[in-house]
Amino acid sequence: MRVRIVDPFNRDVVPEKIHLQLMRKDESTPVWRMRLGSAERRAGGPYLIQNPPEHLDSPDLSLEIYVYAKEYGPTRLVVAFPTDEVLVQLQEPAYLILDVPNAAGYGDERVGWKLVGELGTFYIDRDSPSTDEEGGGGVYLSPFRSALVPPGAYSLEIVRVLSVKSPTSRAPGGWDDLVLKRYQLELKAGRNDFTLQYPALYQVTVQSAVELSGELQLVSPDDGVLLTTVVKDDVLTFPYVPAGDWILCDSLGRQRVSVNGDGQVTFEPLDADCLIVGEIGLEHPLAQAGFQTGDVVTALDDHDLTGFRTIKREVSRSQPLSRWSIVRGGQRLEITINQHEVERAVGRLNLPWPLKPGRREGWPPELILPTKQ
Repeated sequence: MRVRIVDPFNRDVVPEKIHLQLMRKDESTPVWRMRLGSAERRAGGPYLIQNPPEHLDSPDLSLEIYVYAKEYGPTRLVVAFPTDEVLVQLQEPAYLILDVPNAAGYGDERVGWKLVGELGTFYIDRDSPSTDEEGGGGVYLSPFRSALVPPGAYSLEIVRVLSVKSPTSRAPGGWDDLVLKRYQLELKAGRNDFTLQYPALYQVTVQSAVELSGELQLVSPDDGVLLTTVVKDDVLTFPYVPAGDWILCDSLGRQRVSVNGDGQVTFEPLDADCLIVGEIGLEHPLAQAGFQTGDVVTALDDHDLTGFRTIKREVSRSQPLSRWSIVRGGQRLEITINQHEVERAVGRLNLPWPLKPGRREGWPPELILPTKQ
């Protein structure tokens, strides 16, 4: 296989890196890969690379070639395999000039940005303007200049760096990025300008009916940013929330959460304001406790379920009896049960828990609870 790498004017280019790999259709792990060494690259192209003989007769393989060339950024080319001739023509690169007027005086040094594209993640480049400080180092000032990247579609993400101790991270160690805001950009070849403000961040604490912190989410309705809670002093907390409108999702539905510029938080229920008893037979433990199919639960121990996210659903083991207020056929009733015993009986019979979120006036079908991420 003969591989040639040229610039936009068909002149040969000596790249900094050349990676090749064979991919099978619908699989994410390469079946073969290789990397040209520095001596091979410096010799200049065209580069003669032997096709792996063990894969010459393999079906559904494609060859991916990654080229990293100075002044051009990364390039990927995908061709059918096997092949005899490959021409990788580099494109004029794009770069982003990002103006952040409040960057110099911004209070959180762990807030920054990154570009995310098809070929990976590109952070602030080392040649971003900075002011020298006594003793070395520097402070980034706006505008920032991104790395060189191929023209195309990118996400510009404003991120807050977190320790891996946070449940938002799946990494084994180090740091993780919490996305605070996301913009979709189409970068053309050459310079691209964009302006934004780093967000003021607030801490939002929620007492919820959920059992695990990961089940409680704030979702930005405009750009799909998702924030999950951390546990701090046994309280579910969103530690870094930009001002604006969010949707709070938990096991009972959704609420609109508004955080204003003063850090004040308001909640407005969007979906559930009650629990509805689903189909239960006469032998179901809840039926034995006095519930019927279609009962609407409106309160638990005098706590109205319109504000159900402000109380705990779990019942204390020292006080296992709980009082349920229900509406049945227009009549208001109260049922007292030992919730621990009922839940254990449901589990022993391997039955689903029949209480589902609902609205007292009838839950509109278009209001669909979000699935867990």
